[in-house]
Amino acid sequence: MKQRRWGILMLWMLSLMLFAAPSFAQSGKVVIDNNGVDIDESRINTAARQLTDKGALVVVVLTDSTGGQSETAYLDSRLKDLGIGNSSKAGDRPNNVLIYYVSFDPRYSSILPGSAYNQALTTGNQSDAIRNNQLNAGLKANDPTRGLVDALTATSRVISDPAGAASSSSQSSSSSSGIGSSLVWIIVIIALVAIGFFVVPGLLKRRSSQAAEAGAQVNTRARFDQAKKNAGIAIADLAQAMRDAGEKQRFDKISYPTTQANELEKRHRAAESSFTQIKVQFDDINERIDNVANPSVTDLEGAAGGYDGITNQVRQLTSELQAMDGLRKELDTINAQAPAEVDRAKKW
Repeated sequence: MKQRRWGILMLWMLSLMLFAAPSFAQSGKVVIDNNGVDIDESRINTAARQLTDKGALVVVVLTDSTGGQSETAYLDSRLKDLGIGNSSKAGDRPNNVLIYYVSFDPRYSSILPGSAYNQALTTGNQSDAIRNNQLNAGLKANDPTRGLVDALTATSRVISDPAGAASSSSQSSSSSSGIGSSLVWIIVIIALVAIGFFVVPGLLKRRSSQAAEAGAQVNTRARFDQAKKNAGIAIADLAQAMRDAGEKQRFDKISYPTTQANELEKRHRAAESSFTQIKVQFDDINERIDNVANPSVTDLEGAAGGYDGITNQVRQLTSELQAMDGLRKELDTINAQAPAEVDRAKKW
């Protein structure tokens, strides 16, 4: 009886596999648009093969400078010139595309999947993890080739996990499908017994589980909304603080000795770069959630955690701006006490 029950289960799994539509029906290829950035294209092509074999269109866009354009506007123009969609927006990207984009001035990186890979790479913030742990790690080490190769390999590993599970299920199904036609009525009886003893209690339990999940969804959505609101307010406040800091920075060179003025300028540029990255992270999280029709608890929790991280980064950057103001106050005090000494220091 136990064997018959497992036979029914395996037959059901086999039918599901037969009716499942292939996810990656499009042909794959690699497009590299390096715009003069020194990379080893052969290594990148080799690493990308594991994705193109699955039908992916792998697009690698690099640039030393966006030429004054915003990061997104530059990528949009390159994709259009390459004939890969009208822009980098989710609705304009081919569904089998995987875009890896790196700009060195301003410093910016992103991984943009098409709809065929969106769920695999956005669940649990997988694309962010690959961008930070593989792609950006290589860029920080001044080795963009290594960063791209590692990112491509990690992407393939994430995408391949569901396929591996499905393959395992398929093998189990095929090994248990040899039930003879003479057992049809026995199978029907066993199915009815299984419904009475297993399916009905399972349905009742599922209703209870669904109610719990609905409650968790409501609570997580509230946490997500609050985290997004907090991050948005923090970014708006920081934007005003950055504008004020920019006004102060304009007068540093004529107000303070060269060494301190250069230090303040360097710290201000670093703050501007960090602020740009914070805004990019905020937009990335918004886009990932917008691309999911019905975000799960895991999706919302991951996004809320991302917003919390942004709020913490804003606090740290605000503290840096306050520290710079503290240095200016110290220098102003010195100016007031010994203007002649400060004037002599400026001449050197």
